[in-house]
Amino acid sequence: YIKKFVACVLHAVSMIIIMRMATLLATTVGNPSTKPEDLIDAMSSFTGIVCSFMFSFAAIGFMSGAKSVISVDISPEAIETVNKNIELNNAGQVVQSVCADVFDLLKQYENENRKFDVIILDPPAFTKSAKNIQKAYGGYKEINLRAMRLLNKGGILITCSCSHFFDSVIFYDMIMHAATDAHRRIQILEKRGAGYDHPVLLGYPKSEYLKCAVARVI
Repeated sequence: YIKKFVACVLHAVSMIIIMRMATLLATTVGNPSTKPEDLIDAMSSFTGIVCSFMFSFAAIGFMSGAKSVISVDISPEAIETVNKNIELNNAGQVVQSVCADVFDLLKQYENENRKFDVIILDPPAFTKSAKNIQKAYGGYKEINLRAMRLLNKGGILITCSCSHFFDSVIFYDMIMHAATDAHRRIQILEKRGAGYDHPVLLGYPKSEYLKCAVARVI
């Protein structure tokens, strides 16, 4: 009974997150004149890779009709949950789970000359201390740089950070330098942050730590 209950909860969470995240994926690839809400419809022709936890981002692609989705996490436990959600949503023909270090995997895909239409980077916090900002900067820059190189022209990069000490100024500076080193021209289509259920505390800037950029390679 408990296993069935947990399975139902996992399924429900995936479906709920799809609805919540739909507005985040809000720009059509390769078409500068389209409205933000058109991206989901356009995803039917996409191939994508996501660096995320559980299944939520991968579920968006699957439910939107993407041709293929690769869901990556370094945690075996997270991948186990992803696989359960793939099974519960009958997504096995579209969604592939990979347990790997995303730094190594992106480098491997680049060496294999693979290309994607959408890449979502939603890593854990790379720093929880002000002392390690430069190290975190290097880590964020590397995965964003490699993701930009893997995207087709007109492809969408959705990149996130949840590091308290890695503020918005540093975050967007990192994206700019990643684009420069990747030799890619990037448009920032949207700047996103926390949802309505995660309000920012006035007078405490670090409470505005959730950052998300929706960008396009041009």
